[in-house]
Amino acid sequence: MHGSQWSWFSGLVLVAALWTLADVALADDQPKQPAANAAQSSEKPAPAEPAAEQADPFKVPNGTPAELIEYLSGLQHLRPETPTAEAVKAFREKLFGAVILATDRILAAKPTEQEAQLAVEVKLDVLLAMLRSGEPKAEGMLRELLERLKKTDDSKSTRLVEGVVLQIDLQQAVNGKPEDLTKVVDRITAYVREGKIGPNEFSLMTQATQTLEMVGKENVAAEAYRNFGKILSANDDPRIADLGKRMEGAARRLDLVGKPMKLWGTLLDGKSLDWKAYHGKVVAVQFWASWCAPCRREIANLLALYDKYHARGFDVLGINCDDDREAVDTFLKETPLPWQNVFSTDSDASGMDNPLAHYYGIMRIPVVMLIDREGNVISLDAQGEGLQEDLAAIFDPPAEQKSTEEASAEAKPSEGMAGNADAPEKKKQAAAGQ
Repeated sequence: MHGSQWSWFSGLVLVAALWTLADVALADDQPKQPAANAAQSSEKPAPAEPAAEQADPFKVPNGTPAELIEYLSGLQHLRPETPTAEAVKAFREKLFGAVILATDRILAAKPTEQEAQLAVEVKLDVLLAMLRSGEPKAEGMLRELLERLKKTDDSKSTRLVEGVVLQIDLQQAVNGKPEDLTKVVDRITAYVREGKIGPNEFSLMTQATQTLEMVGKENVAAEAYRNFGKILSANDDPRIADLGKRMEGAARRLDLVGKPMKLWGTLLDGKSLDWKAYHGKVVAVQFWASWCAPCRREIANLLALYDKYHARGFDVLGINCDDDREAVDTFLKETPLPWQNVFSTDSDASGMDNPLAHYYGIMRIPVVMLIDREGNVISLDAQGEGLQEDLAAIFDPPAEQKSTEEASAEAKPSEGMAGNADAPEKKKQAAAGQ
């Protein structure tokens, strides 16, 4: 157990096997069938000896930190007497109670640095399990643990628990006041800036920024991406610095609404992308990959919308994030796409490291952005019904809105490429009105 490694919300060996007990019956707990010849035996069974009274496995012994760690190690072999939901619930309550008490006794003694850190990891893991199961006291116990650690010299354990508390505070602030959310993000930024950057820190940054995006807090998310990007980009480790560049790219993406989108690259047919040729059209730009199931579902939506609106000025441009060109070709044979796709042939900049995916900080796919006839981004998350509604508003506006737009267009002809593309249609409308 001394070699256990922490990762966010992952169970230690001690409790990793317990989460599915409520749903899966244990084979060892099933009644054994008697042998076929047992009933035919004429021998009388020997009288059973009285069972020795067994010690309560959840009674935490007094002992040294090393002895208590050995006790914790033995708990991982315990199972509920029966696999019923009630039995599992009672078992987990006893198990968690024993773990909490044992780890507290370890920390209250004079443990070595390694023993103390192990006790904190095990207790933290159990507290997280209690949080997931809705135990109301778990959060308070977690915060008490953090305050206790702040009074010690164990900076590693303190930082570990503080990161988890920040995750909890972030989730709670999402549904609170905007200023509360900003304060939590500021605390996360300070937390990341103060310590060494590792997987846990990057996980926290990623969760913070992506959570902000998912709840529609793009402005707060963009600022967080910028701050995190600066911190990571200054790191001596080139891999961490590259993650910083990607976060700066995400901030760039979130700032695109109302602005032009810069696009370049090589198409699947080997030609260079002529982005200017799309001006005057409404364009959905999709970052996708053949291995991505949500991407494939969104492609079905895009195909339907392409058939419906392409003749009226709608187009799609794909930014493929596959590593393997063969996988793309196989997919396109099964699902032909009538639009162009950018694909990177650079082995050092392919897949999710496609230059455009990197430039715009794409960390998950699909991502679909919608661009208007003037070349400005009007939506950063144009997918599913949302994209359907956006296109309907553009191509099939309500009669009152359409009449107002036509009158405005006749009074003031539009300029530039978009205006030139619409000019023939407007002449027809004007002629029809005479």
